[in-house]
Amino acid sequence: MIGDIKGSFSGRGYGNDLVDALFADVLKSDTALRHLLDDLQRQYELHGDSTEDFHRFEAQNRSYYEAAMEHTAVLPDSVEGEAQRELLRTSEERHRAAMARARQLDDQYQTVHKRTMDLVELIKLQRTLQLMEDYQRQEDPHDAELQAELQRIRALEQRLNEALRK
Repeated sequence: MIGDIKGSFSGRGYGNDLVDALFADVLKSDTALRHLLDDLQRQYELHGDSTEDFHRFEAQNRSYYEAAMEHTAVLPDSVEGEAQRELLRTSEERHRAAMARARQLDDQYQTVHKRTMDLVELIKLQRTLQLMEDYQRQEDPHDAELQAELQRIRALEQRLNEALRK
């Protein structure tokens, strides 16, 4: 796995998300986790259609009642207009009551969906942190190279100072 980190560093550069790059490497070797995430993705896609249908249905109902209330404003008789608005309010309240359980289920679904996304992020962070810490323990800290570079730049600095005095 340490070689995977080195490959992730050099092959992807610093401009990309190393966490995602390392997690892709984790998923290559952890097939059980990869299958679990594939199952989760399929579930999101299937449920996405169902929840989109529900949200579209709700939006159409809201749109209808809003537009219908606007239409009542053009009625010349204020008594008839108010009677129609009351019918619309009653109808909308019945609809809301009938949909209360579905809204509650949708809220619960959205809560669980968010939690599963959070769990995926936690798994991603835990697995990649473990890889990163292994890499840090096993990789040479490069002290000798840095010390040599420091000596070279100091020598150049000294030569520049001497050239300045001439």
